[in-house]
Amino acid sequence: MLGHARKPLLVAAAAFVAALVVALAGIAIALTTTVGARWSLQALNGLAPGELAVGGVDGSLAGGLVLTNVRYESPGLTAELARLEIVARLGALLDRRLVLERVGGEGGTITLHGDSTAAAAGPVELPDVPESLAIRSLRVRDLALAGGADVTITVLDASIAGPRIALEALQAQAAGARIELAADVELLARATPQRATLVWRRLAVEAAGTQWSSPSGRLVVAPGAMPLEAELVAELVSSPLPTPVAVSAIARLSGAALLLDELAIEMLGGRIVVHGVANLGARAGYAAVEYSALNPSLVDPRVEGSLDGTLVVAFAAGSEIVAGAAGTIAGRLGSRPLDGTLRARLTNDTAYVDRARVVLEQSAIDVAGLVARDAVELAFEAVIPELANWYPPASGALRASGSLRGPARDPAIEVDVAATGLAVDTLPPLDELSLGVTGTLLSHGVRAAATSRYGELGVRVMQGWDGERLAGTVLESRLAVERAGAWTLAAPARYAATRSTATLERLCYAGPDGAQLCAAIAENAVRVDGNSLPSALAEPWLGGNVRLQGAASVEATFGWRPALRGSFMFHQPTLRVARSRAGEPAPGDLASLEDVHVTGTLTDRALDAQATAALAVTGDPLQARVTLAPPAADGALDAALSVRLTSLELVDALFDDVEELTGSLTANLRATGSLTAPELDGELAVRGLGAIVPALGIEVTRGRLMATPVGLDGIEVAGELCSTGCLTLEGTIERGAGGAPWRATADVTGESFELANLGDLRVVIAPRLALDAAPSAWRVTGDLPIEEGLVAVDAVPRAAVRPLPETVVHGREIPREKRALPLSADVRVSLGAVRFEGLGISAELDGELDVERTAEGRLLVNGTASIEEGTFSAYSQELTIERGDLLFTGPSDNPALDVRATRETEGATVGLTVTGTLRDPQTEIFSMPPLRESEALARLVTGRSLESAGSADAEAIERAALGLGIRRALPALERLGGNVGLEVGVDASNGEGGSALVAGRQLGEDVYLRYKQGLFDDFAGLELVYRIADRFRLRTETGTSQSIDILYERNGREDVPLAETESGFDDVAPRGVPESGLTDP
Repeated sequence: MLGHARKPLLVAAAAFVAALVVALAGIAIALTTTVGARWSLQALNGLAPGELAVGGVDGSLAGGLVLTNVRYESPGLTAELARLEIVARLGALLDRRLVLERVGGEGGTITLHGDSTAAAAGPVELPDVPESLAIRSLRVRDLALAGGADVTITVLDASIAGPRIALEALQAQAAGARIELAADVELLARATPQRATLVWRRLAVEAAGTQWSSPSGRLVVAPGAMPLEAELVAELVSSPLPTPVAVSAIARLSGAALLLDELAIEMLGGRIVVHGVANLGARAGYAAVEYSALNPSLVDPRVEGSLDGTLVVAFAAGSEIVAGAAGTIAGRLGSRPLDGTLRARLTNDTAYVDRARVVLEQSAIDVAGLVARDAVELAFEAVIPELANWYPPASGALRASGSLRGPARDPAIEVDVAATGLAVDTLPPLDELSLGVTGTLLSHGVRAAATSRYGELGVRVMQGWDGERLAGTVLESRLAVERAGAWTLAAPARYAATRSTATLERLCYAGPDGAQLCAAIAENAVRVDGNSLPSALAEPWLGGNVRLQGAASVEATFGWRPALRGSFMFHQPTLRVARSRAGEPAPGDLASLEDVHVTGTLTDRALDAQATAALAVTGDPLQARVTLAPPAADGALDAALSVRLTSLELVDALFDDVEELTGSLTANLRATGSLTAPELDGELAVRGLGAIVPALGIEVTRGRLMATPVGLDGIEVAGELCSTGCLTLEGTIERGAGGAPWRATADVTGESFELANLGDLRVVIAPRLALDAAPSAWRVTGDLPIEEGLVAVDAVPRAAVRPLPETVVHGREIPREKRALPLSADVRVSLGAVRFEGLGISAELDGELDVERTAEGRLLVNGTASIEEGTFSAYSQELTIERGDLLFTGPSDNPALDVRATRETEGATVGLTVTGTLRDPQTEIFSMPPLRESEALARLVTGRSLESAGSADAEAIERAALGLGIRRALPALERLGGNVGLEVGVDASNGEGGSALVAGRQLGEDVYLRYKQGLFDDFAGLELVYRIADRFRLRTETGTSQSIDILYERNGREDVPLAETESGFDDVAPRGVPESGLTDP
């Protein structure tokens, strides 16, 4: 029985094993063979909701499949792929997980189908991605998404782990925009509420020539239930904006209502906040914008200010479209208040600008009118007395007005612009500019005229604009340039331009002596050529005092499509550069060059240019070349400059006060790197430098100067200059980092250097100075010993008076204001063998002075300058200076005085002390043994006592009165007059400033002789009065002025003393002989 039972069991077991083997074989075939893969795909096709078609199958499920020409079509989409690669981890299926090691697709299109059966608006459901799905590497290239917005995914590198997607790189193009994204995405379909989160590490968008990027940001959307909510936080960076932009927003969609709770934008140093509501069903809503503290200087540093404002827009779109807008702007530009208002409305197809006005001080811009579908009526007016208030780099006054009126397709246009004193940045300034436009939009004339110190320009064109294309003809044009002659348009030239193309028929200007300059634009290229072109045409861009002489020929061609291309050539046989100075009859030469030649080529790969010339006097060569590959800011730069000058003619002309400049200059400089980060190398050297400096009376010899770039950070400078001794200079010039200004530091040392030798001034120094300089401030510190010095001063005329700076003299040109060098100093000056000769003084000086110059230009001096030994000559007498100190305690022009000078005469010592300050000196006469002051004065001035003084001593004592004070001099003069029979006194009949010292004597009954010396004015002379008859007198004058007068007395007195006769010197100004010999006092 047991044996019989075993047989069925064995058969069953054998059948089971056979079935298992067959199953395993089938699985093996399905997993490891291409045939099995095809079977599996056919089975899947039956389970999928759409149709799957595969053109080719290669590989297996276990080793990886490569499918070609794959097409899948369902009611919602159609997908086509040229190639699809799938590599799966089959072992994960045992854990109920689907793990794909790699999925890749190339060259395909996914088209989304939209139809009228789309579900009504309701909650948006997120796809439920199972946690058991994982794609380790998803790579897609050149996949187009069609339907709705067309998008092309050029690069997609990602990984998927359940609902979490890591986008390592996504590059796509849509609607002319290019997008790059690296982010993490999380789709929580099973959460309550559902939530989708996008956190990016990089987001870049390029559209319409503008690039935007966001280094970080977050977008959270909760779409599972109504209302749909979204939150955005991001930081944006764009090339047009100087600073990053921070954006945050919260929005909700509830039914047909879209609520923007807040959109906050932080930019330009300020904040913009937008909030509003839109009813999508009723098609109505409003939006309010508030902005504050926007700083325009972050866009252009030259425009400072702060702007605040509001804008409110409300709209409704029922049977009629109605909208209204109102806004304000307030703030300041610079220190000037700015205000603006806007009121506008929209009704159906007509927009009304009730008022748009901006006011800045006395400037105002107004716009008003309407724009309809078939008509337009707009008018504007701008009155700007000073453009610099709006835009600091510009200056001048501007007035403009205009209008557009008539059918929308071709309204009448009228514009008038007038400007005076117009200057913008580095463009040549214009004295006057006028611009007028008249006609219609499709056909209107434009006239423009401008005048400047360099010449005149006039243009008249006829053109039209049809909304897509601007086309016209240049009818007339005339250009008159000072020193370059008159240029006129040779023939009318037509032109046209669209948003992408431009054409210009050959336009030529004919100038003097057969000169011609032409330009043309065609086939995406511009060509310029000219011959016999005067170099003076370039003078307006080179500065007001540069003069160019010579004529050149030029050729240049540049194209930009399909690729950048071009070449250029400039040749001038002789070029003379001169500089014109006020008051000089002819310009002075700066340089004369021969055979100036510049050539180059330009492609999208590289710019190559070369320049050569020779110095006319010596034939010394000048060479330069530059290569930039590609021609962009970050292109590889290779530039070189080589100069060898055996004559310093080029340099000599740059310095007005230097003559006979000799020496040689060599320069070999090279630049590498890029335009944004160049690296400099090479050397500039001046050797054998010599010159005569007439202003200082010295000759310098054996000079040298070496300048060596230190990368891009600065220049090292070393030099030496000799006269009797030598000065040495060592320092650096550093380039400021991060936009900071340059800075220079240097040490100046030397021994026995003759700084000046002018006969009356000689200075020999041994400096030990340090210089620290920047554009905003220069500072000098250190020691300045004066080893030798001589100062010789002639007598200063008392009438030599310098007028105050604010004095206006008719006929004298008002000097231009010169900006002082921002120099400050703190230098210790020590006096060595320094001697002073002049004004009757011969003395040797000694002392040390601390000299400080403040940044405001104040000169402060502290210390003492002393007279070691010396003499003082006055009134033909010589006094010995026993003590002489000038004590400085601050202001340099008012030191304290302590001077004592003496002389020996007739057994006594008389002298003079001077104390007080330079502005208010106090003098005092002293004697040993003590004498009366009048006696001491007489001995000091004449060298003898009053008893022995004669008439010749009167003038000496008179002049002493000027320096010692008239009150002290009078007693001595009266006593002296008594000795010699003179009448001495002071005549103040001339009023303030006209006082004079008078000494006179009656000679007989009819003759009076007197001498007058001005105390405060420079006049002196001798008068003789002779009585001819009763009331008739003859007066003669000789001295400062000469005259002969006959006087008639009408005062009723018949016997007026001759001493009371009016003096002819009462009139200080020089007098000629009167036309009549009679005067009527």
